[in-house]
Amino acid sequence: MRDRDGVEFKDQVLIPDFDLNSRGDLSKPEQIQLSIQQELTQIDKLSPWQIAHYIAIENWLTEYENKPESSNLEQVRSYLEVFHHLCEIEAWETAVKILFTDLSICSDRPLHKQLETWGYYQEQINCYEKILNKVNSEYNFILLQGLGYAYCYLGNPEISIKYYQNLLDIAYGRLNKTMQAQAHGGLGRVYYWCLGKYKIAVREYRKQLSIAREINDFEQEAQALDGLGSIYCEFFQFRKSIDYKKQALLIARRIKNLTMEIKILGFLGAVYMQMGKPTQGIELIKQQLEISKEIGDRHQEWSALHNLSNTYSSLGNYQTSLTYLNQALEIIQDMSDRAGEAVTLNSLGSRFSISGDYTKAIVYYEKSLNIYHRMGNLVSEGWTRANLSYCYSCLGKSNKAVRNSKRAIKIARKFKDRPLNGFALATLGGSYWNQNKHIRGLSLAIKALFIVPPWSSDTGKLIFDKTMEALRSIVA
Repeated sequence: MRDRDGVEFKDQVLIPDFDLNSRGDLSKPEQIQLSIQQELTQIDKLSPWQIAHYIAIENWLTEYENKPESSNLEQVRSYLEVFHHLCEIEAWETAVKILFTDLSICSDRPLHKQLETWGYYQEQINCYEKILNKVNSEYNFILLQGLGYAYCYLGNPEISIKYYQNLLDIAYGRLNKTMQAQAHGGLGRVYYWCLGKYKIAVREYRKQLSIAREINDFEQEAQALDGLGSIYCEFFQFRKSIDYKKQALLIARRIKNLTMEIKILGFLGAVYMQMGKPTQGIELIKQQLEISKEIGDRHQEWSALHNLSNTYSSLGNYQTSLTYLNQALEIIQDMSDRAGEAVTLNSLGSRFSISGDYTKAIVYYEKSLNIYHRMGNLVSEGWTRANLSYCYSCLGKSNKAVRNSKRAIKIARKFKDRPLNGFALATLGGSYWNQNKHIRGLSLAIKALFIVPPWSSDTGKLIFDKTMEALRSIVA
């Protein structure tokens, strides 16, 4: 049969009438078990294949016990297995109830959202793809949005965009403003987080913001403001970034969205650090770390550890910075968040570069570069190549240094990224300087300073400091 949108659904087989509508029912497996036992009394209506799956479901609900040291995933293993068995017998409506019913054992979040909070994106995908187009269209909206989100953080932007675009097309066809806003916000996230295409991301977030305000959807409004604040930080427009973030924070607190609140607090802490206010930044980031651990939000825990690492690095405390960064790397790799892993590896490269261990810095930069290249994030690839150029130049490997700088310049000009263009020109100038081509090196450094003045950003200040250091070495 088909629903009103023409999506084909398979006829439901006879399934137990599980009562999963009330909050927290999944924390009481005996209720599901009772329903199964009642159904199995009508054994003559079931095929042997169906009976085998129902028995497996009952075993998972009654025989499986979590050990005290069980991982987060093992805590919900029995429910995931029940879900997959129900899908095997095409009991789609009951399966979706398992996935969407709140779990009192997990802070009253639905099972599928709890997987997201813990960072089990592949598990989410496995569940979503099994029931996509097997349930009603309202669930399909949520599934498409969830698939776009999960693939984004697994570093698969093309697949993520495909799902968000599908959601967007359906939402406009249905005149569903809420889903339109979510789809635009999702696309903004992919273009920002995975691809570094900030102008496209701004366009999508602005569409999300406009729709959210039109329909008074405060959560979508806050998400759009949060996204815009993140992007303007990339443009080094810190005051504008803070303004957007503070607007988002007020809404997050009003609607009691703790996850969004701690995310914004951590980001504000990172921005204050870049503005030269590390003490103020550390206080906010530590709040983010403490709360994220309490609620089990692993992505925010990673974000807090990464932000703390950056802050302590700016204070010159590189050992503490490395400690936090290694903890962050362990979490993000366990989550299989490829974009976050690339960011963390890049930061590790930066720490070793600052301390003068250029060989080790190159190892981390190369790993980061491989991820960015596979994801198609050219802007981040450009910054990484510029950093590699600096390290190769310091080791006297001029050919590799020049090659990476020129590739970074090409990317910067393609995307009209002035900070990257300035930094890449400066690293190219440094490469020529180290080859004793002082006039050529100095002219490139001066050109870089015109593009990125020292008062405009940390990048400009770094270029200026390195240029003056080189000039002093000649005078000496």
